[in-house]
Amino acid sequence: GLSRQREASKIKRLLEIINDRKFKPDHYTINPLMEYFITIEGKDAVDKLIKLSEPNEHTLTNIGYGFLRAGKIDEASEIAKLNHDSLPEQLLIDIVKAWTDSSEFLKATGFVMSCSPSAGLYNHGLVSIMRWWHDVNGFIDIRVIELFYLKSLDAHIISPSLLSMWIKVLRNVGAKHENYAFSRMVTILKMAQKAGVKIKEDEAHHLMELTMRSVNHRRTDVFLRVLPLALDTGMKASQTLHFLNDPHVRDMCKPRWERE
Repeated sequence: GLSRQREASKIKRLLEIINDRKFKPDHYTINPLMEYFITIEGKDAVDKLIKLSEPNEHTLTNIGYGFLRAGKIDEASEIAKLNHDSLPEQLLIDIVKAWTDSSEFLKATGFVMSCSPSAGLYNHGLVSIMRWWHDVNGFIDIRVIELFYLKSLDAHIISPSLLSMWIKVLRNVGAKHENYAFSRMVTILKMAQKAGVKIKEDEAHHLMELTMRSVNHRRTDVFLRVLPLALDTGMKASQTLHFLNDPHVRDMCKPRWERE
């Protein structure tokens, strides 16, 4: 009887902590209690906790952090998926970080993909998982790139690190998908332009490379779409001149009848 009473009072204490509006979860209070609760309840811990507490945004955040701090990332993700629309962005970012720190990149990818638009989460989460996909595999399957692209559009905002990642990824898609890469790049650059994000000098160079390859393949006005964007997002004028002096580009600038 006594141990049952102790259990009950521990759970009561856990719920008081979780429901306390002033409470910011920390290791000392929530870790032992959450671990204890999870050991007792096992797989049902998430459902039980939600039934026992008042599942508002504040409570769910505390429960999410509780699971995270007890090393239960799966459970924390479940909580977040229940209500990610209203949970703080930082919790979502911390969950992605926990997944990537433990090298569970597929789970991190799944989590980011299942959350609705949130600029900070996408910028942080997409950079981590795109870096992993790109660096581990050397390239990313075009269908996966398209998913990341749609998520980037969803976020309506692009950070310098996400822009860098995009340039790196699109530059390496391979000859077969260059037109795809180029059109995506133009949209990403427009987002960067809107957000006032600048590209680095070497990135501008890669960008021009990608543009050049697209120019080789198809329309002549292709690079004219990119130049203003590139200049706006940090490309040096000297780089532009170097680019325009390229014999191939100069040829492209001639009227069609002269080229023929």
